[in-house]
Amino acid sequence: MKFKIFGKEISIENFKKREVVIEETKDLQEDYSKEIVEVEDKPRLIFNINNNYLTVIFSDGETLCGQCDVLQYARIKLLSNKEDIIRELTPVKEEVKIEPSFEEEQEAEIIKDYLGIFKDSKDFEVHDNKLYFKGIKSIAIPSSIVAYFIELLENQKYATGSLEINTEYNSLKMFALKLLINPIPKSREHLLNFVKKFNVDLTASGNMILERNIVTLNKTNRAYVEFVSNQYLKVKGQKKSPKNYFIYEDLETKELFLNNFGDETKIKDHTQFMMVANLNDTYVSLNEKQEKTYTDNHTKTYDIKIGSIYKIREQDIELNKNGSCGGLLHCAAKNSYDYSAFGDQRVVVLVNPSFAARMDTGCSGKIGVEQMFILAALDKDEEVPNLIELDTEYDRLTMKDLEESLKNKSFASVSIGEAVTELSIPEIKNISAILKSRVVSI
Repeated sequence: MKFKIFGKEISIENFKKREVVIEETKDLQEDYSKEIVEVEDKPRLIFNINNNYLTVIFSDGETLCGQCDVLQYARIKLLSNKEDIIRELTPVKEEVKIEPSFEEEQEAEIIKDYLGIFKDSKDFEVHDNKLYFKGIKSIAIPSSIVAYFIELLENQKYATGSLEINTEYNSLKMFALKLLINPIPKSREHLLNFVKKFNVDLTASGNMILERNIVTLNKTNRAYVEFVSNQYLKVKGQKKSPKNYFIYEDLETKELFLNNFGDETKIKDHTQFMMVANLNDTYVSLNEKQEKTYTDNHTKTYDIKIGSIYKIREQDIELNKNGSCGGLLHCAAKNSYDYSAFGDQRVVVLVNPSFAARMDTGCSGKIGVEQMFILAALDKDEEVPNLIELDTEYDRLTMKDLEESLKNKSFASVSIGEAVTELSIPEIKNISAILKSRVVSI
């Protein structure tokens, strides 16, 4: 799809809930740089003075661990109540006010006169001339997205039942919901402008379809991996189910070919052949066939796998480089940036708007993200097919992460570096429920 126009829960940024293996007490006592505090009816504290690292083990078995300075540790030693300790460890969030640009102010002023179109909407509600999703009041929907919703709803009046308009509406709705989870205000305000300017295609689940190049390290399984991912891409592009396709091998030529279940058309071209595997099952398990097959050009330390999420390491994130995508992972809109110098393998990638951190002002069409899904390998000049329904696997993985975070009352999956979402956990649960209801299997 191409665009045509223009209360908070506890947030522990540097303390992460996790399962840890606690060292034996006698071993800790031999290392005088560590101190153990264990008093009856009080949580167990393990503090490493050398690196200011504290582990708190509560009586119910819950564990928190992370950085803590000496003064903070001294205050925590005096506390026994779990809520008091969590409050002590919770950093005070500094409110950063982002002044809207002149264009954004103009756009916001213009759409005020059209907000009445949402009066009976099942999805939205209006407060103080701003549009919100129902049940999500911490963050208003950016004006540029509101303007596009207005256009779609206006067009819908004259094209009742239009499949194209309904598809665009639902795709924009999924995009906007995921964008609200994004913890960086500038990204929320500017990402739709990036999509419009570079004609970025969106999937029905609201993910962006972008490209990049990666570096081949191991060519042993490369042909098989690229055949599977490329055929998966083509089948999805035809809006067909990969579950109905099987991979075959010609026993004479060793050539791989694909055939739809029950269709003997391609099989007739081969005298000796055998069925290898189901296309969908093979694609989902592709990561098992890749052992240091691909990496990045910049550091050459990442293990990139087709059919899997490629995520930047937490220590590599740098959000303070103005105008640059440095300190983030890079990808670009198709035909907008030449990635040929950055690797020998061209790939199509999916980016959830929640993880888009910065639009690169220095390189047209390029964007910095926290993570992306490496969907499939592409030939050098191959056109990306219509991919409206291709992100089943990516959505399954991201929804799994989100649900796990909500279960643990953690903001880990909805943060980028030190930037944490402004949404409350109940609001994230509302978004999660809507997104989950949209996930389809084709």
